[in-house]
Amino acid sequence: FGLGAGRYELRKYEGLGADGTLERLLDFDKTDEKFPVSPWSFAVQADGKLYTDAYQIASWWGLRFLMSRRPLQERLTLFWHDHFSVNFSTVQDVDRMAEYVRLLHVYALGNLRDFVKAINKDPAMMEFLDTAKNRKAEPNENYARELQELFTLGVNDLLGQPNYTQD
Repeated sequence: FGLGAGRYELRKYEGLGADGTLERLLDFDKTDEKFPVSPWSFAVQADGKLYTDAYQIASWWGLRFLMSRRPLQERLTLFWHDHFSVNFSTVQDVDRMAEYVRLLHVYALGNLRDFVKAINKDPAMMEFLDTAKNRKAEPNENYARELQELFTLGVNDLLGQPNYTQD
């Protein structure tokens, strides 16, 4: 469900039994995350200057992954990051990236329809897929194409027939 359980976790789960362990791992709302660390806590360098690039958000997320009391939620967050992928080199904004990771975290095991609606409005995703370049007279089809091809429908159905046309 996560990156692997340590001895302490294994002892805890043994005491819960199989049903209790599954409930603990699957029902995120019943487990206090206890992760008070802000992504900004990784921003201050030894010289007092702010360090605001991919290292900051990646370090914060890595720590969160290691310390999480909700390992499946973190693993699913990573899965959804691979599916609804964005990258810092395009987005260039720590706040947007932190919000994007938070969104993936919130919807990790939720309703896919609601998730797709939320990711459609996410500023990091919008930046990554060039929605700022959209104009009524000259639409940028990149986001619509990515939404259909990569995020939801796929290019073809199971029989190899197109799921949509370019028109």
